[in-house]
Amino acid sequence: MATKNSKTLATGIYADRYRIILRASAPGLRAVEEKYPLDTLDQPGGLKRLIARRKQLVGELAMRAPTAANRGTLAADVPEFLKTLAVTRHQRALSELRPWLVVLGETPRHAISRADVLAQMSAWHGTCSNALIDKRVQRLRALYDALDGLDARNPTARIKSLPGPALEPRDIPYVLIRALFAGMPDFGRAVKGVGRLSFNASKIRLRLMAWAALPPAQIERMQRKDFDPISKRLYGRPRRKGKQSANPRAGAWLPLNDEAVAALCDYDAANLWGQTFSRGGYRGVWQRAIERETNRARRANDQAMLALLQNLPPACHPYDLRHSFATALMQKGARADAVAKLLQQTGGSALIERRYGIGSTDARMVAAINLWDEAPAPPPAADGLRLVASK
Repeated sequence: MATKNSKTLATGIYADRYRIILRASAPGLRAVEEKYPLDTLDQPGGLKRLIARRKQLVGELAMRAPTAANRGTLAADVPEFLKTLAVTRHQRALSELRPWLVVLGETPRHAISRADVLAQMSAWHGTCSNALIDKRVQRLRALYDALDGLDARNPTARIKSLPGPALEPRDIPYVLIRALFAGMPDFGRAVKGVGRLSFNASKIRLRLMAWAALPPAQIERMQRKDFDPISKRLYGRPRRKGKQSANPRAGAWLPLNDEAVAALCDYDAANLWGQTFSRGGYRGVWQRAIERETNRARRANDQAMLALLQNLPPACHPYDLRHSFATALMQKGARADAVAKLLQQTGGSALIERRYGIGSTDARMVAAINLWDEAPAPPPAADGLRLVASK
C-alpha cells in the first residue's frame, strides 16, 4: 500500500525514492510484490507495461485463490486474515484489530462503510494518539486488501493519515543525567538461590543509551567482537527499523567517548553480550531514579536540581537519553550529517535537525545575535580623492 513517502502511479503500483513497487493480491492469499527500477517509467510505454504485468499477476493469483472470499462478520474474518500473515505478526495484528472488533465485530464485513470507519476514528480522537489511530486504520485496510484484493471495495480507501503531534524538545541536561546515575544502585536485586548480583544490568544499559545513544534493540544484538576498547570504537550493526529493515545496509564502526567505553567495559565484565532484556525493567529503574533524586533535592532544598527535574520531558522515558545525546552534540556545533551517522539514522541531516535539533540553538543564530552588542565598525578613513578613470 502507499505510504507517506511513496506516490501512487496506478492501482497497486507505487513509487518511492528508490524503486517502483507493483503489488497484487487475491482473496485469501498473501499479497505478491515485484520491484522495478525507477527508470522503468522512462522507457516507452513503461507505465502501461507495469499495469499489464499487474493484471497478469492478479489473474494468476485468482486461479490459486479460494472459490469465494470469506464475507462473514468482521470478527469471523479475522482468523482468515491472520493466515495471510507470518505467525510472528499475529499478536500485533490482533492488538490493532481488537478495538474494531469491540464496536464492529458482529457487523457483516461487506456492510461496514467509510462513514462507520470515520465515526469510530472520531470517537477515538482524544483517547489515544493519532499515530495509534492510523495504525488501526492501516491494519483494517490490510485486512480488506488481503481477503478481497486491492481492486475490491474497501471502506478505508481515501482516508488520509491524521497529523502527528508537534515535535517538542525531549533532551535531558547531562548535569541531571549524571545525578540520576549517581543515585542508582551499582548492585542488582537479590536472586533466589544466587544472592545479590554484583552489577546492575539495567543501569549499565541506561549508561549505554546515554553515552553512546544505542537503542535497546541494538544493545541486545551486540557481540563481544563488536567492541574495540583500545581504539575506542564499537561496530554498530544495521538497525532493523523502518526502511532499514527492507533495505539493510552494512554496519559501521562508531567512535566512542570515555563514558561509553567505561559503560561497555562494565557490560563486558557482566557478560551481558547477546542477552535480551525486559523493557519494563530498565524503565522501572529509570523512574525510581527520578523519584529518588526528586526526594533528595527536596530534602536538601536544591532549587537548581528541582528546576531541572520539573523541566523533564512529559512522560520521560529512557529513550529520551538518545535524544539528549544527539541534542548535546548539536549544541556543541556538530554537523547534522555526522550526528545522523553516529545514530545510524537513514533520514539524514534533515531528520536529525527536525527531530533532535529542536532542543538546540543553531550556532549561526548565536553568532548573529552576538553582533547586537558589538560596537559598529568605524567607517574607513578618507585618504583624499583618487582618479580612477579619465577620458
